Formats: sequence, C-alpha cells, structure tokens
Amino acid sequence: MNLHRSWPMVAMPPLFQESHNQPLAPGRWPNLNTVEHYQNSQIMQNAVLKYILTHPAESFAHAVRRIGRLLMADTSIYSHKPHHWLFWIYKPLVWISCIWIFTNAVLLIVDLKKYRLRVLGIPENILLILTVYYICMLAIGEAGEEARFLISVLPLIAALPDYKRKVPSSFLR
Repeated sequence: MNLHRSWPMVAMPPLFQESHNQPLAPGRWPNLNTVEHYQNSQIMQNAVLKYILTHPAESFAHAVRRIGRLLMADTSIYSHKPHHWLFWIYKPLVWISCIWIFTNAVLLIVDLKKYRLRVLGIPENILLILTVYYICMLAIGEAGEEARFLISVLPLIAALPDYKRKVPSSFLR
C-alpha cells in the first residue's frame, strides 16, 4: 500500500473487498492485518513493479525525483510543522553530507572494474553502499512521511561513509 502512494502514476488495479477490517477495539483504526489487505497489497505491489519494468526511463526519473524529495530534509510531517532555530543548519548539513555520500558511491562504482568485488568487503564501503541503498529504498517506497524516514538514516548519513580504494592485504590472498 505504501509503495503505491509513492508511485501515483500507476493505475489502481481491481482489489478485493476488505470486509474483515473492523477495528480491534472502539476508536481504533481499521484492522490491516487481514488476508484481504495482504492480497490487495500484493496486487498493488505487482502493479507498481510491472510499471517499473515496462517504463524504465520514466521510473528511473521518478526514482531520482523521489530521492531528491527525501533529501530536501523537510522537518514537517502532515500538519505538524515544528520550528526551531537549529533547522536552518539541519538542511544544509543533510545536503552536504548526501552530496559527499553519493559522490563516493559513484567513485566506488567507477572503480569496481579495477578492484573487482574485493572493495565491497571493506567496512567503510559496506557502510557507504548500505547508506545509499537505504536512502533509495526509503525514497521510492513511500510518500508523505519523508521527515520521519530521513530520521531513520541520519546516523548512517552522519557517519559520512567514504569510499576506500586501498584493498587490505588480507583481501589479496
């Protein structure tokens, strides 16, 4: 369901009627832990994946826009719009850090042919790859809660992982 919110251009496929989604207690949200909801989620996921496979260029451009949206470092979520004097530095720090991270990721990709897969075993490079992966997956997997998602990867971003070219001698044996 979240994936579909991030890919609004995908037509909503026919879904099962969710007749067993009554709240578990008065005043609570509908129950999403039902067979029908799971099946509908799978149908929507398949529709998004089919779109991505049949529209690769548009999907890539959309994914880049979604990553950019996440990295705008918004601090508001829904109607909650916090204000604090530190926010003026938060956004530039996120932007500079992410430019550093994505630049290093490109360097790693460019050098993969030279160093083969050995560089992927270096801890700093593993952190770099995982940081980029998590940012990308969070960006394309949901829309509307970017502030909350970015918070979950801030420790990885703050670590400022950088690409290490030097392959330890233990890797060469």
